[in-house]
Amino acid sequence: MSTTLTLGKDERLKHRKVIGQLFSKGHSFLVYPYKVVWSATPLVSDFPVQAMFAVTKKSFKSAVKRNTMRRRIKEAYRLNKTGLYNYLIEKNISMTVGFVYLGQDLNTYKDTEVKIILILRRLTEEYEKASR
Repeated sequence: MSTTLTLGKDERLKHRKVIGQLFSKGHSFLVYPYKVVWSATPLVSDFPVQAMFAVTKKSFKSAVKRNTMRRRIKEAYRLNKTGLYNYLIEKNISMTVGFVYLGQDLNTYKDTEVKIILILRRLTEEYEKASR
């Protein structure tokens, strides 16, 4: 695993089948304005987390605003994911995570980063609850 703060191709969730299983069988929680859907599996790849980022077209009709919000979420995730990565490597599990932005307003980067940090901490708590 790379120790740099990147968000490479292998770290992104792309396969429709896996995304479908994540949303149908995964666990979820809400940290407004984000809905987070996650599922845990035994560690099989170099990266313990595969993530996807979605901003609903219902919230932002303009593709420019949707892409801006998605980029802010990705950047906040990329810079703050190391704590979650270390926890999952220690537990020898991998996780698929979907971040869905449900808000109606374009958040600033600072607000986005604060929420993403809360979500990443909560993911470890949610995994602990589910694994009991």
